[in-house]
Amino acid sequence: MSFITKIGPPRSSSLRRRMMAIYCAVAFGLLGLAALIVHRAETRALGWAEAEMIGTARALGQTIEGRFDAAEAALHGLAAMGSYSLGKGGPGGFAAPLAAFARAANLGMVSLVTPDGRLLLRSGAPPGTEPLDVLAPPAARQAFLTGRTEIGDLIRDPAGGEYQVAVAVPVERPDSGAEPCRCYALSLSLAATDLAAALRRQELPPGWVAAVIDRTGHVVARSERHEEFVGSGVIPAIKAAIESGSEPKVVRTRRIDGVESSIALVRSGKSGFRIAIAAPERLLASSLRDPLRWALLAGVSIALAGLLLVLLLARRIVRGIAWLGSLGEAPPAAAATVTGFSEIDRAARSLTRAVEAQRQQALGLSAGFQAASIGLAHAELESGRLLLVNARLCTLLGQPEAGLLRGMDIATLFGAEAIGDYRLDLRQHGSATRSLRHHRPDGSTISLQLGIAPITAAALTPPRIVLVVEDVTERHRSLERMALVMREMSHRAMNALALVQATLRLTPRADAAAYAAAVEARVAALARAHARLVGDCWSGGSLRALAEGELRVFQPNLGDQRRIGIDGPEMRLLPQAVQPLAMALHELATNSTKHGALSCPTGRVMLHWRTDRVRETLRLHWEEADGPLIAGPPSRRGFGSRLLDATIRGQLGGTVTLSWRRTGLSCRIEIPLARAALADAADGPIRGGA
Repeated sequence: MSFITKIGPPRSSSLRRRMMAIYCAVAFGLLGLAALIVHRAETRALGWAEAEMIGTARALGQTIEGRFDAAEAALHGLAAMGSYSLGKGGPGGFAAPLAAFARAANLGMVSLVTPDGRLLLRSGAPPGTEPLDVLAPPAARQAFLTGRTEIGDLIRDPAGGEYQVAVAVPVERPDSGAEPCRCYALSLSLAATDLAAALRRQELPPGWVAAVIDRTGHVVARSERHEEFVGSGVIPAIKAAIESGSEPKVVRTRRIDGVESSIALVRSGKSGFRIAIAAPERLLASSLRDPLRWALLAGVSIALAGLLLVLLLARRIVRGIAWLGSLGEAPPAAAATVTGFSEIDRAARSLTRAVEAQRQQALGLSAGFQAASIGLAHAELESGRLLLVNARLCTLLGQPEAGLLRGMDIATLFGAEAIGDYRLDLRQHGSATRSLRHHRPDGSTISLQLGIAPITAAALTPPRIVLVVEDVTERHRSLERMALVMREMSHRAMNALALVQATLRLTPRADAAAYAAAVEARVAALARAHARLVGDCWSGGSLRALAEGELRVFQPNLGDQRRIGIDGPEMRLLPQAVQPLAMALHELATNSTKHGALSCPTGRVMLHWRTDRVRETLRLHWEEADGPLIAGPPSRRGFGSRLLDATIRGQLGGTVTLSWRRTGLSCRIEIPLARAALADAADGPIRGGA
């Protein structure tokens, strides 16, 4: 009598016990999963909403700061233009330029202020009228004390009654002494209504309200009902949040108009103003309804899945046993399955390997399959389980053959979302193609092109599909590099157009022929710089090649006559530094050709550059000698000087120092290395200077 006969047949209740165990596990798991889903849905929804509000507040802050930066830049330009005018002709001669500037800038009212805070000139006042007997904005008075740009809090215009924010800069008038005299200040008043209009243009989500709050806690601008709330103080909860200093943050309180809201508070830039974004709680709460519904649906689905699993368990046992009995048939009467019982599954795997080996030999696929230069695999049509892989596929995926054939299916291997419903594509189109990113076990990532097609051989049961896998990582990288170059080309083209516009606007127009020649020369300099950027694939350019190219225009035989000397280490410039430096060298050479060393046969020009590792700057020195004697600096500041300031200081954040010696002009330029260089040259001082 065998051991099996002794113990008798299996109890009929053992399968039932397994079913009950599975169902109880599903039922208890349902309660925990539902609670987890609700909790995670609420936490994530609130976190996403708060992150979106803070991000929107930061973006609005950049918009508001952009208005202040535009006002500051405009005032600095007017201050540079008026410093000499005020020193020569006094305030009376500056009234017309100030009014013309205010009309052209179209930013707001511009005023000239004395150190005692009186309004000396005002752009909106009719010519010949006396200024208002009122004090200037506090920002203008503060600019005298600090000597820098000041942005004031919200004030009300005494004349028109409008709410405004003042931006003020000091005006330094040249004096007979060594130091300039800080005798005036320029103030530009930005209307609060303009800031409110800038907020409204951002198109916030429905129900959201944005507000700008000054440093004293008063509302400067509001995207809705601006006129009603401008100048009013913030609610206590917001005031307490501002005083705590921990920003950005989200405060839940009642809004100033009585609506229960979540308010994101972000401090904005150098002005110190706050940007507040308020969203009603009812809108945020509505985002939780869908997760709750999904949680309920998931609970019901899990309960139904528990019942289904009980039924599938019995079905798998029956199918597994039936499949084992059909392996001797050709073809087998039942498809392969995984029952979940180790004994049956172990026998099934052994028999499957034996049958599969015979079928591979019969089809004669092994040699060509393994020798293919692309990744190939066979898989079951319905389950997607891998049955056969070649060496190239194992190399692409970074996994051994044994790991791929150990119950791995294509949805698990490549991701269910990336694969999608390939069976529908096979039914409709006969094949399927997928592009996906695959993460290999070693941490690397590659791009794959996956082709799926059915195998129609009648002897193969169950139905199979063939997978063709190709590595297209380099192709995708080439496309990404091309897109990057195209974006860089667009950006540089826009910068070049802006420089052309500035050249056309600032070049003197008294003589039409001279105006045309000057504009043509400067546009040609821009074109040469643009061509160098294109030649280097928008990756920057050599400083030496840039200097030689620009100066050769003014001295064609640069290498023979040695009238123009160039000395400096090899250095790669950042793309954004090529055009500004080209324009600066062009203006220096143009000035030398007209008035300096290159205007006579004996004159010489030397251009040196070095990097200063202590100050982390690129230092350039333009020095002229043996030219016409110079009596002193010019009586007025020309276009070349303004263009040097605009390119070196405005675009690259550097400094320009001009020395009008009797032997010739000396120009020193310092630019931060972070704004100029891709690769540093040897350290050392500039020859001929400190």
